Amino acid sequence: MENETPLEAVHTQIRALIAEHGKPRSFTGGVSQEVIDEIAKDLSVILPEGYIWFLKNYGHGNIFGSEILGTGLVKPYSVVKRTLYCRERGMPAHFIAIVHCDEYYYCLDTETGKVLNWSPYESGIYLTSESFLDYFLEDLEDAVLNMYD
Repeated sequence: MENETPLEAVHTQIRALIAEHGKPRSFTGGVSQEVIDEIAKDLSVILPEGYIWFLKNYGHGNIFGSEILGTGLVKPYSVVKRTLYCRERGMPAHFIAIVHCDEYYYCLDTETGKVLNWSPYESGIYLTSESFLDYFLEDLEDAVLNMYD
């Protein structure tokens, strides 16, 4: 679209990739602002806008095996459960766990909005993406590319 803002363009790209390559049950479905507020309260954080957009539109789910934690279908919500588990293992309190990859996690820094790689097994924290939406779009694009490899 010609008059789209850069943020709207990212939303459009994400929606198009999911519409073309997702399955009907790839995501649990968007949630209300009340659920989002509950997650923020349970984790004692202010959720970044990009992640709020994901929760409102998709809730929780995966495409081609890459699972983004969010609400899930039952409580405790997956993002809350996994984040509290990680905090018990030393993850900073302003991080939320959004993807579990075996021995490490992709985490959303709720103070900066950046996506970082964190592991309970090492001391380093590594920048993965400048924002949740950048991470999500790149993850979807990589999944589509790898689907045909």
